[in-house]
Amino acid sequence: MNHLTVPVAYQISIAIILVSAFISATELLSIPKLYLNFGMPSTAIKNKRRTWITIHAMQASLAFLTCIAFFNAPDIYFKVLFTALTAVTLYSYRKRQAGKDGSDQMRMLALLSYSVCFLLKNEQGQLLSVFFTGGQALISYSTSGIVKLMSPHWRGGNVLAGVLSTYSYGVPKVSSFLSAHPLLEKGMCYSAIVTMLAVPVTFLLPYHAPLFIALFCILCFHVSTAILMGLNDFLFTFPLAYPGIILLHGVIFGI
Repeated sequence: MNHLTVPVAYQISIAIILVSAFISATELLSIPKLYLNFGMPSTAIKNKRRTWITIHAMQASLAFLTCIAFFNAPDIYFKVLFTALTAVTLYSYRKRQAGKDGSDQMRMLALLSYSVCFLLKNEQGQLLSVFFTGGQALISYSTSGIVKLMSPHWRGGNVLAGVLSTYSYGVPKVSSFLSAHPLLEKGMCYSAIVTMLAVPVTFLLPYHAPLFIALFCILCFHVSTAILMGLNDFLFTFPLAYPGIILLHGVIFGI
């Protein structure tokens, strides 16, 4: 039986969103070279660096203050700070020239949906925002899993060694090890496909246990990509949607 309530799911999602926003802004603040747009002259680059640092210092500060307000201040203060955080994050996302990925999109959609739902009554807004993020994660996992399944390279099991040999996502020792053990690489490729598709597939079953197992497995997958590929932003972002997935599943099947 599903004991997860809308307020609890909402609180868990909000807490993860704020932690995710703080960690992301802090990381971006520490690597200002990402502001570079190689089509810009050097004088503009110098000015953009200051803007980059200012934006992400504001984003990290707002995430921290919003988290404090969420647990310790009246609701109106939390909503004002959260909306301000959404605006600054959207500005940062639009201005950034590099380093965008699926976790940025998921975080931005979550911030926007929760901010818009502030216009509704508390219970309705919480329900819609939690359901929206859960549905978005289901679409993301389904799309990613299907694309990998359709790819001859992923089905051939010869993708990971190449990816892990790149400059951005490279771990040379792991890449060399997988190149020397093609069966292991193939098994890891197929496990990634199965893990991603397991979430939407188990969501269609009228039982909670398979879905919980699938969500735990995809969380472990995010842990592994954070360690091997440096994609730690996915680990701190996508779990914000898990309460919505569980709650939506329970509502659909009445369990």
